[in-house]
Formats: sequence, structure tokens, C-alpha cells
Amino acid sequence: MDWANQISIVIPVAPGDESWKILLSQLEPLKGHAEILFSLVEPSAAIEELSQQKQIKVIYGLKGRARQMNLGAAQADRGVLWFLHADTQLTGNSLSVLERVLTARWDGILFFKLKFFDGPLLMPLTAFGVNLRNRLFKLPFGDQGFVIKKETF
Repeated sequence: MDWANQISIVIPVAPGDESWKILLSQLEPLKGHAEILFSLVEPSAAIEELSQQKQIKVIYGLKGRARQMNLGAAQADRGVLWFLHADTQLTGNSLSVLERVLTARWDGILFFKLKFFDGPLLMPLTAFGVNLRNRLFKLPFGDQGFVIKKETF
């Protein structure tokens, strides 16, 4: 899994948000390979405990998802940044797609198809519109798990 050694995964977590636990379990195959950065606004005992593990960092900054993501990018040690919101849920092929891209020559930005697992009734319509915009204009939405080289970011 050498390809995973080049990734820094940046996860901004809002105060009181526990949804990152599902995401972390889905990232289990990357543990020990990828660097995982939790970008927090205030302390979280559960996340602090994780920081004792190798390659998991906890950083603190100002409130706001964009600020937290930028701080994570600045603190990342690896050459590839993967931005995931705490409530992200990976699909079955997400890691294999990521591996395929990272082992090939690539440039630009990688993003994943958007799908909502809960929320208001119109969320599937929102996802349809976002995914259509992706295909037509190559303009991703913030919840799509951006992957970009740190030097490009």
C-alpha cells in the first residue's frame, strides 16, 4: 500500500460532531500508511485519545470549515491532500479509485461523486444537480472529497 504513504487526509470537525467515527472506521485500511489530521475548533477527548496513534495528528484553529481545512493543509506532511468532511461516508470503491489515480500520472484535482445518505427530502435532487454540473463543467461541490497535490494547493 505504498500509494497511501503519500496522502495526508484532512478532516475538519465541528464542536460536538461525532460523525467522524464512521469515516475513521472506513479509513482503517489506510491507518499506518496515510497521515490523518483532525482539524478541531475545541478539544474532543475521543479525538485527543486517537492522537496517541502513529500518523494521526490533532490540530486546533479558528471556527469555520474552510479555515480548518486550510490549517490542515498547512500542517500536512505528505505530498497529496485528501479533504474529507467529518460526515463523509466512503463508497465501496473509493479507496481503489484513489489507488488507481495515485499510482498513475495525474495532475489537477480528483473528486468523488456526491450522494447524501440522510437529510431533507430534496437532497437526492441536489446530488443529481451537483453530479450533472461535475460532468458538464468539471466544477466540484465541497462535499466531494477533493484530492489535490499539496504543491498545487
